[in-house]
Amino acid sequence: MKKKNLFVTGLCLLFIFSTGLTSGPVFAANESGKYLKDARFLVAVDAKTDTGKEMVIAMYDKKDKDILYVNDSKNHAYAEYFLDEGYSSDVGKYQDIYVNNEPLFRFFNEGKKTYLIFDNDIYTCEHLDSYEMSQIMSYD
Repeated sequence: MKKKNLFVTGLCLLFIFSTGLTSGPVFAANESGKYLKDARFLVAVDAKTDTGKEMVIAMYDKKDKDILYVNDSKNHAYAEYFLDEGYSSDVGKYQDIYVNNEPLFRFFNEGKKTYLIFDNDIYTCEHLDSYEMSQIMSYD
């Protein structure tokens, strides 16, 4: 099961970095200062499953593009993204994060808790502030 999870995570990161499917640029992580310069921090979450999977996701706004940061504790990536909202009977209102014009993550709220769906797993999210994100990114 652990090998499958690593494989799926690898596929998702490969998808993000794939230039063949890219309609917008994907950025090298070691150039975060360059791409986040003048970017406005919007929101970030530390998302965890009951089985121990964890990832950090942050969204930034720039004048001409929106930047998504994803860190799965092993790898990290930056990419342009956009949001789409919807409603489904199983989770109610939700927001999908699209990268390369494909839905990658789904966020929804239940009461005061925020959840993330990725690869058929449900993650419980804890919100992070910009200082916490800068500390996390300093280890990249």
